[in-house]
Amino acid sequence: MTTQSVCNQVISRMVAALTNTTAVGDRVFESREAAFARDEMPCIVVAQPEVEDARVFADDVDENTTLVAVSVLVRAEPWRVAADSIAIDVHRLLTRDAQLKAMVVDMRRQGRKWEAEEADQTAGCDTITYRLIYLSASNDLTVSI
Repeated sequence: MTTQSVCNQVISRMVAALTNTTAVGDRVFESREAAFARDEMPCIVVAQPEVEDARVFADDVDENTTLVAVSVLVRAEPWRVAADSIAIDVHRLLTRDAQLKAMVVDMRRQGRKWEAEEADQTAGCDTITYRLIYLSASNDLTVSI
């Protein structure tokens, strides 16, 4: 088993909280960049953050802040309605997940973006970005405080 950083532990928990709990079933992916086939939609993609900011919080404790994008990809008519109902479930599940809440100091919705996608059937992506704050040991990226 590979040891994960606190950041990756949080991402893994987000994926677990969403798997088989929404209309997408087990089609929840972590940082997938490849194109999606028609039979893979609707689906959810939890993207790894691009940047993690850290600052001193206390002796041997860092406060880390990062942005995580959770995208709902659909093919439907109208796509915004289909994506919206799944995004509502995603937000409810993530903000109420006890294990995730225990891992972070704070998790807030930072924003939301809708994009139509090119496809042979109407497709779109509804992305919610979350600002996560969590504490870690200053000398070990795998230890959550």
